[in-house]
Amino acid sequence: MNGSMEDYLRVVIPHLNSELVSSEALSRIQALAQILPHFSVAGFECRLGEEQSRVDFQVSFPQLILNLPESFLTHSVWGTFQNFCQQWIDPTSVLYRNVERLWLEFDLLEQSSQVPIPCLFLVLNQENIGEFQDLTETVLRLLNNRTDSLLESNLRLCANSIPDGGRIAHLGAMLSRTAKEVRVVVKGISSQQLLDYLVKIGCTNITDTLKSLVFTLSEFADTLGLSFDVGDIVHPRIGLEYFWEKQPPDEPRWQLFLDCLVEMGLCTPAKRNALLAWPGFSQKADLPELWPTNLAGADLFLGNKALSVFWRTINHIKVIYEPGNELETKAYLGFGHNWLNASDLNGGKVSKTEDYNQSILPPINDTEVEVSQYLKQVCSYYDRMNPLYLKYIGKTYQAGVFPTDSDTDHYRNSNLYFANRAGIQPGHRILDAGCGVCGPSIDIARNIKGIAIDAITISSVQADTARELVQEVGLADQIQIHIGDFHHLPFADEVFDVVFFLESTGYSYDHQRLFAEVYRVLRPGGNLYIKDVFCKELSLSNEEQQELAEFYRIYVYKTTKISEIKESIALAGFQEISSRDLREINHTKLFSKAMFDYKNGLPGLTEFGKFHYRQFQCLPVFFGEIKARKPST
Repeated sequence: MNGSMEDYLRVVIPHLNSELVSSEALSRIQALAQILPHFSVAGFECRLGEEQSRVDFQVSFPQLILNLPESFLTHSVWGTFQNFCQQWIDPTSVLYRNVERLWLEFDLLEQSSQVPIPCLFLVLNQENIGEFQDLTETVLRLLNNRTDSLLESNLRLCANSIPDGGRIAHLGAMLSRTAKEVRVVVKGISSQQLLDYLVKIGCTNITDTLKSLVFTLSEFADTLGLSFDVGDIVHPRIGLEYFWEKQPPDEPRWQLFLDCLVEMGLCTPAKRNALLAWPGFSQKADLPELWPTNLAGADLFLGNKALSVFWRTINHIKVIYEPGNELETKAYLGFGHNWLNASDLNGGKVSKTEDYNQSILPPINDTEVEVSQYLKQVCSYYDRMNPLYLKYIGKTYQAGVFPTDSDTDHYRNSNLYFANRAGIQPGHRILDAGCGVCGPSIDIARNIKGIAIDAITISSVQADTARELVQEVGLADQIQIHIGDFHHLPFADEVFDVVFFLESTGYSYDHQRLFAEVYRVLRPGGNLYIKDVFCKELSLSNEEQQELAEFYRIYVYKTTKISEIKESIALAGFQEISSRDLREINHTKLFSKAMFDYKNGLPGLTEFGKFHYRQFQCLPVFFGEIKARKPST
């Protein structure tokens, strides 16, 4: 593992008041952070009452498979978690459609083994209610409680009783705790709806204290959420979660709310003051000796175009009510790293995310919703076109082929030519990124001795076909097929000698993330190779823009300038970056031939051609290649 979460924690510790996180609690967090990989979003759960020093640690991430320490995988909970993530990155799964990100919360005082066990929280899309049953079954599998009909019944009751406008925002699997229960977080309901909802799900003891917390304190906040645990019963321990759109000091109601908690004896004055002082930003110039080394390359490349910052926010305050027990309060502090546009930061143009009011720059790349929609388009295209590609193109899903004098398999000869260009040698471990049905991987494995190939595609239909083809030629021991998004590679650090893309980088929605992942999984000295369709460098005419848009509509493929790809590759840390125009040595005759067939001597469009054929006049694309190397040291 290259670095750890402790690198990021070190930057924010100077701003972490000991009133909120004692030296003993910080020591526990640092010990945990040393064995966790980097997460761009994290946080602390702090108790606000007198003599309450316990602090729990949280991390969050989008769809990917974590590179966990080997010691973690010896525990059954982490094995189950990895299986969960495998499902999550599968575009055909209910998790992929409904879960935006995951939070891992570590109850540090309750850890009894060297392998930390987290509670797992699913952040759900707003459109999840139609598949809520499938989601709850997944959470129950995590709890090894799949057959608990009473728990399932209670969860259905909670989902079906939500009033109009409300939604279940989070589901939590409390894996580190003895009682296997599900945490439910409801958002989008008013104060009165919240009380009515509690009665409907069986919490009928609505006291004056609870009413006061709901109606009085909610006047200080923008929104109110509700959390509770579900097991054999819906437990009466209620969490009232108060949220604000802005951070202090820009939002004076934080001060008023916390003053009220101090008066009620639910927060100490010192902790109130420490909370209000927490939000802010840190730059490298502030703490150069503490700045994480894994950010240095991107910081250098971006220069004055953006500010590399660690942000700090208060996400929300929770007041916990349980009949017969004293009230308890918790604050949720967030921190993380982003590159921000300096003008937007100085002008206050920062936006809020679901997680820790995270301040981010207006997106240069697609939003998460747009990314999800695009990936679904890509999957849909290949799920529908897979039979036609096999019938008319064959096992190599490429338009550009290297010409050879041989009348034998042109695609095979072309694949081996590009394998040689990529620097593939006997004994190498290779990643075929955007593998289609593994035509190139099969040709390479058959002709270069002792290599092992991992192939990844986002299409489950392609993966099924690839497995059949690999099995047919007896290469199942050499070629492993994975379903997933190649921006989130399910592999450990530094395991591949070569990563190649053969006409597949056009499916990237974030080149910087993509090549950072490639850099991570390549061994020092390893090669990156790309053969692809690129957009011309000069500005495009209206006609060229129209044809490029039609090309994208047909193939769902985003062509990019070679110079832009090379910039992203350099940003990731690669060296020896070179490119070459392949127009003179690459042809599309076989791809074009697949568009037509002849009947009675007359040409007609094939099924493949009916979907793909267009008479482009000025399409501004060409074939090219890019080569790069990861530094040896």
